[in-house]
Amino acid sequence: MSSSGFRILFRSLAALSVFFVVSSQTLMAAGTGTVRGRVFDKDTKDPLPGATIMVKGTSIGAASDLNGRYIIRNAPSGQQTLTISYIGYNSTTIDLNLPDNGDIEQDIYLEAKAITGQTVVVTAQAEGQVQAVNQQLSSNSIVNVVSAKKIQELPDFNAAEALGRLPGISVTRSSGEADKIVIRGLAPQFNTVAINGVTLGATDSTNRSVDLNQINPNMIKTIEVYKDITPDMDAEAIGGYVNMELNDAPSGLHTDLLWQSGYNKFRSKYSNYKVSGSVSDRFFGDQLGAYLLLSAEQVDRSSDQLSAGYQVIGAGAQEQVRVGNLLLNRHYESRNRVSGNLLMDYRLPNGRIVLSSFFGRLNPRTSDYSLNYYPPWNNAGWQVYNVSGGVSTNDLMTNSLEGQYDLGFLQFDVGAANDYVWNRTPSAPYIQFLQTNGWSPTLNAVIGAGMSPQTLVTYSVPKDSNIALAGLGNQVLSFKNTNQAYQANVKIPFVITSDASGFFKFGGKYTDIKRVNDDTRYYADAYYGGSQDVINDIKRLYPTLIMAPLGGASGGNISALNFTNPDPTVWENFLPDQHVGDLNWTSTLGYPNQVRMSLFDDKTNPSTVVQNQIAPVNGAEGLYLNDYTYLEKLSAGYGMAELDLGQQFMVVGGVRYENDANNITAYAVKQQSVRQVAFNQDTINAVTTNHFLLPMVQAKYKITDWLDVRYAYTQTLGRPDFTAMIPRVYISSNGGYGSLGNPFLVPARAYNHDVILSFYSNSIGLFTLDGFYKQINGFIYQRGYPLLVHPPVAFDSTTSTVGGYTLLQLGFAPGGATINDWVNNPHPAYLRGVETDFEHRFWYLPAPLNGLVLGVNYTHIWSNTLYPIIRSKSVGKSVIILPDSEYAGRLVQQPTDIFNGSIGYDLGGFSARVSFIYQGAVLTAVNSDVNNNYQNQSYFRADAAVRYLLQPGSILPGLQFYLNLNNLTARPDESNQVTKGFISYENFYGFTADLGVRYTL
Repeated sequence: MSSSGFRILFRSLAALSVFFVVSSQTLMAAGTGTVRGRVFDKDTKDPLPGATIMVKGTSIGAASDLNGRYIIRNAPSGQQTLTISYIGYNSTTIDLNLPDNGDIEQDIYLEAKAITGQTVVVTAQAEGQVQAVNQQLSSNSIVNVVSAKKIQELPDFNAAEALGRLPGISVTRSSGEADKIVIRGLAPQFNTVAINGVTLGATDSTNRSVDLNQINPNMIKTIEVYKDITPDMDAEAIGGYVNMELNDAPSGLHTDLLWQSGYNKFRSKYSNYKVSGSVSDRFFGDQLGAYLLLSAEQVDRSSDQLSAGYQVIGAGAQEQVRVGNLLLNRHYESRNRVSGNLLMDYRLPNGRIVLSSFFGRLNPRTSDYSLNYYPPWNNAGWQVYNVSGGVSTNDLMTNSLEGQYDLGFLQFDVGAANDYVWNRTPSAPYIQFLQTNGWSPTLNAVIGAGMSPQTLVTYSVPKDSNIALAGLGNQVLSFKNTNQAYQANVKIPFVITSDASGFFKFGGKYTDIKRVNDDTRYYADAYYGGSQDVINDIKRLYPTLIMAPLGGASGGNISALNFTNPDPTVWENFLPDQHVGDLNWTSTLGYPNQVRMSLFDDKTNPSTVVQNQIAPVNGAEGLYLNDYTYLEKLSAGYGMAELDLGQQFMVVGGVRYENDANNITAYAVKQQSVRQVAFNQDTINAVTTNHFLLPMVQAKYKITDWLDVRYAYTQTLGRPDFTAMIPRVYISSNGGYGSLGNPFLVPARAYNHDVILSFYSNSIGLFTLDGFYKQINGFIYQRGYPLLVHPPVAFDSTTSTVGGYTLLQLGFAPGGATINDWVNNPHPAYLRGVETDFEHRFWYLPAPLNGLVLGVNYTHIWSNTLYPIIRSKSVGKSVIILPDSEYAGRLVQQPTDIFNGSIGYDLGGFSARVSFIYQGAVLTAVNSDVNNNYQNQSYFRADAAVRYLLQPGSILPGLQFYLNLNNLTARPDESNQVTKGFISYENFYGFTADLGVRYTL
């Protein structure tokens, strides 16, 4: 849409606004008023979010917010009756006399549902479940909710873990800890994540995903997952839109203190800890509120990791799969986190000003000891030992200022927000050792075909004396993502008749985003003859080092025996269930790192003649290949309206306009295998823009008091990952291979349909059945082909320039080079699924069985798309592209089945819960040959939590003791090569336990 079209849209919205204001004012003259107040639990006095309050016999009503507040505007004046309903509580009515243009304060107190003659207190788990159910039912969108009470009852490390228990949501894990969410089989980068409505920027330098393991669940008031959005939400949400509301200050002084200590079975260490404290109060007659939380924790995330790559050899019926490499890695990691949030709000007579700040810092400290097997048919049959380590600092911060005001006939809010991500690793040293002649002579390429990794390693011939220092390197990383966002929204309620009411809403948002990635890698070769100067310097610096005449350098190599790790537990007992053996040998990180630092860092040492010649990896590749600057400006406007007809039917619809303008700078890089004066790098800049008009509609029909049906049609977007879109050009040293980013990719566009049936009552609880369908156009994939026969999109290989050079001038080999680039898939992808959710508490059973609480959800997903295959063959001196073909497959990261279940029990202050998670197999990588695809195996784990809270009347009411048990099944993450079933990845991290105490006042 052009700027003139944008103006026409808003002029139309303004005209409609005037119409609805005039209509509402006319009706108000006929006699209307306002009812406002709060909804509480009668016994505990806790606010109840999601209660439905309606004016009897009309379509006019409201739902209570997270603090139990509600406001009903344009209610008919005179004698009226309010009907209040809340699942788990007795419905009630209140009579009141509303004066013309008057304003009545009416608080509401509800009683928990109980067997006649008995009193039921909604405790612990039941309270969390009831709140989530009612928030979900009162929403006019299709949404799943994790309430504050439910978050406190789950044995989860972070927000991602808690979200992973909702219908249709699975998680990705890092050493056993959930970090990112997959919604309905759509990868993390296809979901929007926000805090207090502020959209978080990407925490990954390669894609648009958000890592949630920096967000402390103790600071979260509620989490809402919108499976279908409305026009006032960001459209970059093919999977869904997640909003986490942070705690604010209720009336009175409140404190919450927590301490816990934990055990890690993998390391057999009791070193995990967490300490957290919050305080809140309100001042000046409850007008000013302040909430502060601070938290610090340390958790061990060590694991054993195995990964394997495979090659497909032969063609047609003769195709066979063989191991290309096998990597065994012992990963030691300690994660330290600090976080805090401050929220201040000031209540105006008819509005509110809110200032919110959140900060989270994650400091992972890692050490990795690995062995990489290369069979004789790959990389000369080396066995490569690596030792690496480093400390990273990952910061996530959001600041927002929002103002809300209610003029009665019109409500508006304005806001400004800043989001900041900075991930940096100032030094990540790595040291490499090499063993040649490490295989039995009986192993050859023919035997290798069809051989499993477990069989392959039996041909290994480890020998410490044949291992030599191969090289020393360092990596310096920095990724910054900053967002500044400004938005304004106007909402105009209207009443046409007592049975027809609603609102009109419009607004806009502007976001300025800057991403800068700086990745620098250095390496000193200490094995081959061309690196004799490096070896000589090391010998001068450390004259007592043992030398080994292993080939490589003319003067011999530096023996790995100088650096043998004295602790055999570092390399022993590696993944015993996989039978891949131990690491055979490993180095320390300390001594060889001192050697590395002498060469890389000590610029005052005159004895190191090569210290100023330490080269970036393969020339400019180590300096520039992954560097980029990405400027993105997003502007959006929307208009929408909701119409309520009686208390049975609601429809909301509208349109959203989004425009993105991108200015991206990256580099063209020529790989250098030796230090040579040649083309190193040149800057490439690309400027692109896209715009979309996205219509949406949602409807809800209440069939009976215990059944409603909802339908949603939306259009959403998925913008390309950075790796695909940055205009990077990479050329191998011999010109035979290259890769290109494609800044001219367009966002994928999804057409989404949802139908959901909800059954609910005090006896049922909540049962939902949801069917969804998505057609996604323009999913992005990577392809490869000969360069000069089929030039890549946007680059003509013989005439167009990249940074002032033609691709031929950059060094591609004419007629023989192959290239990889990124394109939008011309074939649509289809995703279909069914979600069921059952939330129930057995309040109607006689004591003590009335303390049982059940939660079960199951999702089944189907997806399919066509993955293009491009093949070529040589005929004489020509390269011929064979006709393109495709093979059908499901989407990457899409599990077929997701099951979550929990059974809990409450009795007085005692609470216990056992939870289960099952995730079906997930396709993780798609290649041009279906025989070389990879998938995660199905995953099942069990967790448990036990709580005891001292009740009122005890010595310290509010004191709680708890025990969390995670991954009781000790289930590793596993994946395999699809056709042969060979293992391709395993991450084993084991079982953890946390014991803690919490005091709430």
